[in-house]
Amino acid sequence: MKSKIFLLTLLLSCTITPKVLIFTYAHNRPDFIEIQHKTFEKFLQDDYEFVVWNDANNNNMSKNIENMCKKYNIRCIRIPQEIHDRPYLSRMSYRPSQPVSKAFSRYHSRNVRNSNVVQYSFDTLGVKHDDILALFDSDIFLTEPFSICEYLKGYDLASSKIYCYQNVRHTCADTHPGIDPFYYLWIGLIFLDMSKLPNTKTINFNCGEAYGKSLLDAGGWTCYYLHNNPNIRIKEITRSSLEPYNWLKPLICSQCIKHKKPAPACTHNTKKLKQLNFSKNTIDFIQSMPLLGLRVSTEFLLHGTFLHYRAGSLISSSEFSDQHKIKTKIINDFIKKIVS
Repeated sequence: MKSKIFLLTLLLSCTITPKVLIFTYAHNRPDFIEIQHKTFEKFLQDDYEFVVWNDANNNNMSKNIENMCKKYNIRCIRIPQEIHDRPYLSRMSYRPSQPVSKAFSRYHSRNVRNSNVVQYSFDTLGVKHDDILALFDSDIFLTEPFSICEYLKGYDLASSKIYCYQNVRHTCADTHPGIDPFYYLWIGLIFLDMSKLPNTKTINFNCGEAYGKSLLDAGGWTCYYLHNNPNIRIKEITRSSLEPYNWLKPLICSQCIKHKKPAPACTHNTKKLKQLNFSKNTIDFIQSMPLLGLRVSTEFLLHGTFLHYRAGSLISSSEFSDQHKIKTKIINDFIKKIVS
C-alpha cells in the first residue's frame, strides 16, 4: 500500500509540475499583470506557472501589485530592494566627463534595475527549473493561440537579437565597414530551454560596457554567454513596429504616414494587413492606434503573436501621460475583444 501511495504521489507531482515557467517583472503597472494573466489563460497552450516578481520602489505600489496577484492567485515574489544598492551586478564607475555612461552606471536607473531583477529571478529560481523558462517584460501580451513548447522545438532558446559593434558607443542601428557586429539577446521576451542549454549559471543579464567601450542595454552581457557557447541553437523572434517614424514602418498605411496622422477609421491598408494574416480585431486595433511618439509607440512580435505596449515604465512621466491614456484605452479595448 505504501508503495502504491508513493507511486501515486510521484505521478501527481509529475503532472502538476509546469513545463513552462513564466517570469514577469512589475514595478508600476498592476493592470498589466491582469492583462498578461487573462491573455495567457486564453491563448497559451502549454502547462505553465506564471510568477510575478514585485520590484515596486514604494510600499503602496508594492501592495497594489501584491493585491492584483492575489486576485488571480498568481505567485508573487518580492524583490529585496537592497539588491539595487549593493549593487547586485557589477557597475562601472561614474564618469562625469561622459554623461552617456551615467545611465549605465546609476544603481537605480531603469536599465540597471531591469538587469538586476531579471538576474535575481534567474539566480534564485530560474536556474533551478529543468524545462522551459520564459522571461516577459511586464508590457508584452499574448494575442493569439500559441505554444512556447512547440515554437521552441529543435532550438535551445528564442529571442530577438540586438546587433552592436565592438569599441563603438551607442551605434546598434548603424553599420560600420570593416567592423564585425556581435549581438545580445533582447531582454523583453526570451524563451530558454534550461534542460538543453549549457553552462546556464554563467548567463549574465547585466547592462553596461562590453567589448571595449560598447554600451549595451539590459541583457547586453548575454553577448559573452553566446560567444562562449557558440553551438547554442537560437530561434529569432521577429519584431515589427507600429510607429511609422521608427526604423521598420511596416504597418500603418502610406497615406496616414504622409499626413502624419491616421484618417478616421482608416482602412487604407486593410488588404495589406489581411495578406499578413492579421485577424479582424487586430486590424481594427492597428487602424485605430494613433501615431504616437517614438518612445511610446507600440509593436507586434512574432508576426502579431505578441503585442508589446512599449514604454510602460514611463507611465508616471507627465511628458507622456496623455499619450499613455490614449494608448492604454485602445489596448484595453482590444484585449477585451480578443479574450471575450
